Amino acid sequence: FFSLGCPGPCASGPPPRALYMAETPHVPFRHSRVVAPMVGASDLAFRLLCRRHGADCAYTEMLDARRFVGEPEYASSLFWSQLGGAADRPLVAQFCGNEPDELVAAARLVETHVDAVDLNLGCPQARAKEGVYGAYLLDDHHWPRVFAIVDALAAALSVPVTCKVRLCDSLDQTLAFAAGLQRAGCSLVACHGRLRGSANRR
Repeated sequence: FFSLGCPGPCASGPPPRALYMAETPHVPFRHSRVVAPMVGASDLAFRLLCRRHGADCAYTEMLDARRFVGEPEYASSLFWSQLGGAADRPLVAQFCGNEPDELVAAARLVETHVDAVDLNLGCPQARAKEGVYGAYLLDDHHWPRVFAIVDALAAALSVPVTCKVRLCDSLDQTLAFAAGLQRAGCSLVACHGRLRGSANRR
């Protein structure tokens, strides 16, 4: 995890350890020990257990923005019934999708209940390929769409916008993508240090 918009040394090397551990102007909550989003696992009980053992920030599991807006039962089962109040904060709501309007609509429903909203750019599953979201938005011809999504979220929300990504095909490409996310308004990038892989090999 690293916070974007950090002081000058970050441009030429890793950010100081303090940036991983403390609040920053762009991410005003601690995020040194973070519980990553896991589909089917990152429910309230699991998050609270992790916090009991030292986690200071947690993600929800990945939420489909379109379904979240259009299917109340889906939203209730994966989010509204899984809120734990102050004991489960800071909390980052993670959404997947590829339409700015849908993602903004979903994010605005939850923004007063979370500390940040995350765009999933790392899911490698077959359903993500079919729906063109997650890691399948890392291909460079999708970058303008991704940057437009981040820009729309950053303009619409009162909480930071973050992105969880996988590695692109090269280091230069990965860094260029992260820089584009920053320019679009992303406050923090979490990088899962693996390539997308294929449907049966990650």
